[in-house]
Parts: sequence; C-alpha cells; structure tokens
Amino acid sequence: MVATPPPSRYSAILMPPRRRAASNASRTTLVLGVLAGVAVLLFGVGEAWRWSRSDRGRVLAARYLHWGDRAQVVRVMSQRIRAGLESAKVPAEAVEEQARTATDGHALVWRVALPPAGAPLQVNYAITHMVEGVGAEVLSARERRGEAGELDVVMRIGLPGRPTHEVVLHRPGRGPAAEARSGDAQDEAQPAPRIALVLTGLSQEVALLEPLLARGAPLALAVPAAGPARRPLLQLAHRHAAEVVLQIPMEPENYPHANPGPGTLRVDMPKGKVEQEVRRFITGVERVAAVSNLMGGFAAQDEPFMRAFYDGLKREGQMFLQVSPPSRSVCRVLASEMGVEYDEPDAVLEAPGGDDAKARAAAKKALDAAWTDALERAARHGQALVLVRLSPASAAWLTALLADTEAGVQWATASSVLRRPAAL
Repeated sequence: MVATPPPSRYSAILMPPRRRAASNASRTTLVLGVLAGVAVLLFGVGEAWRWSRSDRGRVLAARYLHWGDRAQVVRVMSQRIRAGLESAKVPAEAVEEQARTATDGHALVWRVALPPAGAPLQVNYAITHMVEGVGAEVLSARERRGEAGELDVVMRIGLPGRPTHEVVLHRPGRGPAAEARSGDAQDEAQPAPRIALVLTGLSQEVALLEPLLARGAPLALAVPAAGPARRPLLQLAHRHAAEVVLQIPMEPENYPHANPGPGTLRVDMPKGKVEQEVRRFITGVERVAAVSNLMGGFAAQDEPFMRAFYDGLKREGQMFLQVSPPSRSVCRVLASEMGVEYDEPDAVLEAPGGDDAKARAAAKKALDAAWTDALERAARHGQALVLVRLSPASAAWLTALLADTEAGVQWATASSVLRRPAAL
C-alpha cells in the first residue's frame, strides 16, 4: 500500500478552493446587475428630462404639476395658435398681436381679421386642434354680433384657470355701401367655385378609367406606391397628362390583419429606412400633386415614424395629403412644426355596392347628397378637393357630372387647389 504524500504548501496556491471561485462569480454578476440597473435608470432619467423639455411636456407639467416658466408656456401656445392659423390659410398680415391684459384674465390678445366671406368656425376648429395637441385647451368661445352684421368670435385659450391668450376672430359686415343698395339690385356674381377631383380605389377598376380620362377634365389619380397596379396606373396617368396622388402604404390598426399591401411602412422600422423608402417610392413618378397615406391609422399616431416620413417628403419637395386621420393623429401638428405642407380632402364620395336597379338608385342618391355637401363647402371657401372612390356606380355618376355643362363649377387640377390658399 502506497502512502499518499501530504499536500504541500504550494498546492493551496496552485489550486484555490472552489468556494472562492463561486464567490467571485457571484460578485461579478451582482456588479453587472447594478451597472445594468444604473444604465436603465439613467436612460429613464434622460428620457424624462427630454420629454420635460418638449412643448407638450412643458404644458402638461404646468397644467398638472404647476411647474415651469409661464413665459415658456406662453411661447408654446403662441406657436400652436400660429400653426392653427396657418393650417386655416390665414395670412400672417391678418393677425394683430396686442400685449395687453384680456377682459377676463391675464393673457395676450390677438385680433384676426377674416374676409367678409370668412368662416370663423373653421378657424376656431384649426386653432382648437393645434392647442389640444400639446395638452392645452380652448377655455371658452363666445360670439358677438354688431348692428352692421359684423361678427366677433372671442376665444380664451390656455390652461384651466390660467388663460394665456385671447384670440378675437373678426369678420366684417356688409358695410354701409352694401346696405344702401336698392332692394332689386343684384350683388356681383361670384365666380364659380374651383373643384379638383381625385379618383381613388383604382387597383381593381383600371378599366373604368380610360373613358373618364378621355373626357378631358383635369382628374387626378390616386396611385398605390407599391403593388401590381402601380405601373399600369402610372402609364395611364402619363398618357393622359393626369396628376398623381401617390398613396404610400402605412401601418394601420390591427396590422397585419388589416393590410394595405406590399411595401407597407411599419412603425418598428429604423427611421433611416422609413425615409429611404419614402424617397424610393417617389423617385421617377411624374406630376405628383401630393403624397397620401394608404391606410396608416396606427402610423399616423407615432411621432418618431412621422418625423422620418416627413423627412423623406421634405427631401423630395412633396406635401402630405392625409385621408381619414384618426383622432390621435400627430400629422397636422408635426407638419406645421417641421415645415411640411399639409392638407386633408374636403369630401370623400363613395357609392354603396350592389348591381340591381334598387342598389344603383341608392348609389346615385348617396352620391348626389355627398356632392351637394361638397358644393356647399366649395362655395364657402372658393374651392374644394374631392376624393371619389371609383366603382361602376360612381363611374356612371361621374360621367354624367362631367358631361353636365351647367354643373356650376370650375374643374381644377389637384395641385392648384392643394397649394393655393383657400378663402376662409
């Protein structure tokens, strides 16, 4: 039997105990965990700081926490009110800013001069939409009518209990000269309103387009930016020198159950990829009047996505026509902030389906009613952009409308209506 030699004093150095190795590993894991926690905490603090420095963060902090500089809140509100006036096509020279105390609370007072045919309700809506986008609100709005028919709409805007602005929308009356006219005198004939028609829903209805385009009216085609219908529709637009509204597919709610088709831009895409794809869709397309969304209700609510989307539009010199914006859309406010031209259709005409006589009669009735509403808006504003979803029923209705020499409108190109300030 061979005796086992006793361990030497060097064996403890060469072979450290396993317990010490496990202790070191545990300590390393703890240190890494602490570092990761600190990194997450710092990231959260940084994001919170960045949010607090944003316009919306400043307004919400002032509203609910009573934090921040009042002057900063007033600056933000001034920017938003100006953006609302710009979206309503109010020229800058029509706005008079007065640094004085309002009648019912400390605020700046702005007086906005509208034309005699102006629509204060439309301007009110545009301003309301802008200020609500940063967490403020229209605290009150009231009308004052004068003896000569003039109308003032007085809006108090700001935070509850702390108004920052009083905006007075002033529309003049007819004036003494007009009141003195004799009863049988006729007002000067107003020019017929300008209406631009954009045909949409074309992927399955290409065969219906040729006879409509052959009539010579300046119809614009809403062409999907991706998919099999893109090429034939662009060729058709080129042959007839028709303008194009390029529909870029964007992520809708419930994607991919609801799917706008190939090439859909998603909110989880890298921002550089979104901008690159937008520019790729536009490149090579002639006579683009505007870029529009194909679905995209979810994407329209995501600010980082829309910033990248707008970066692509700005590089290509294009405007955005938003169809059916969701209630939480950031597109209008963001477009004003980034200097991107923005508009929405004045009306969308669509006929219910069906091929029998009863269905065709119902389709005509629905289209006639929607057209009457569109005409009323065009008469108030001097112009209107109308989308018509193409189908056999709407194609027959539109053929009759274009043949009507007494329709009482001037047919206009989409680009001239979109890029020309409307009368309010």
